[in-house]
Amino acid sequence: MQHNISAFTEPQGSCPGYVSVNRQPDGTYSISVRSTGEQSPSTINLTPQQLDRIGQDIYFLFHNGSGG
Repeated sequence: MQHNISAFTEPQGSCPGYVSVNRQPDGTYSISVRSTGEQSPSTINLTPQQLDRIGQDIYFLFHNGSGG
């Protein structure tokens, strides 16, 4: 069974945009996104190392860079 790690859904619209990060049963991860007004999401699969790198990049942006 897929385990949701984090998700955000726009608060408005009949077909809101969203992003969802999930752990798959086989130990890989996936990120799914859907643009506002679209019907179907797009999903990419990642290894734990790839997701860790994305997490490090985002952490750096908000703690050491110009974000947040």
